Amino acid sequence: MAIQKLEYEQLNTRVLLKEQILVICETLKPVNIVKDTIKEFSSDPEVKTGLFNNAAGWIVGLLTRKLFVGGSNSLLRKLAGNAIERLVANGVARNGDKLMGFAEKILDKVAGESEPTYKTE
Repeated sequence: MAIQKLEYEQLNTRVLLKEQILVICETLKPVNIVKDTIKEFSSDPEVKTGLFNNAAGWIVGLLTRKLFVGGSNSLLRKLAGNAIERLVANGVARNGDKLMGFAEKILDKVAGESEPTYKTE
């Protein structure tokens, strides 16, 4: 009876071990690793904010360079434009939250002024 009990436990252990190996193999597939990584990144608000700030910095930097350099063929002006682009992009990326707060205040003021005011008598 004790031998049968041990054989049964061994069989159960083997079955559980095989199931666990299948789960591990499925988890370690490259496609699943990429999916899990993307899910983790997309669920983290800090990552989203960082990506948004970097994208905004990049766009504002490009626009600043275009405004500064314009259609100039001057090498010095182009070099200065590249430097300004990087400075502005880094500044916007680092201070994205402050700039968003500032933009929201401006939009609130503009939206507040555009609404009609009614006098009550």
